[in-house]
Amino acid sequence: MRRGFSLVEVLISIVLAMALVVFVAPVVAGLIGGLGAAGRAIQTDVTLSHMLKRLREDVEGARSLSLPGPAGGEGTVLLIESDDGPIRYEVDKRSVVRRAGRDLASWPTAGATVKCRIWAQAGEPIALEVSTCVSGSGDKLRKDRLARTHVLFLGGSARRRAAR
Repeated sequence: MRRGFSLVEVLISIVLAMALVVFVAPVVAGLIGGLGAAGRAIQTDVTLSHMLKRLREDVEGARSLSLPGPAGGEGTVLLIESDDGPIRYEVDKRSVVRRAGRDLASWPTAGATVKCRIWAQAGEPIALEVSTCVSGSGDKLRKDRLARTHVLFLGGSARRRAAR
């Protein structure tokens, strides 16, 4: 009757375990590395949501909107005229900055794209279309995630109440 394993059996077991580790380790490393990128993408999306909430409030209380400068330029400036005075949103690759009188708010948007377009009817602005997209990178491929388009109507709820 045998009481243990032979040296050959132990060596075969070790070789098989090593082969398993060699194949599984890159998969686990990729999963762990992807968690950080996913966390950053979600944080950027949450930041964009906060910015969009404030922008929605401003557009709903607005009398007029304008996007001066060339369409599709590197930076975008959105001007909002409201009863409380002018509001200026400056959008670039790294942040969105809101200036209203002495108030200043800034939302970091590194890794995201924010594009604005005004919808007009009979030459008058009626809505603002805001497209947001959080981008990540992995294995030389650029991946766009969390892409959304929001339409914010000028005068929003106030205009709807007046129409009733």
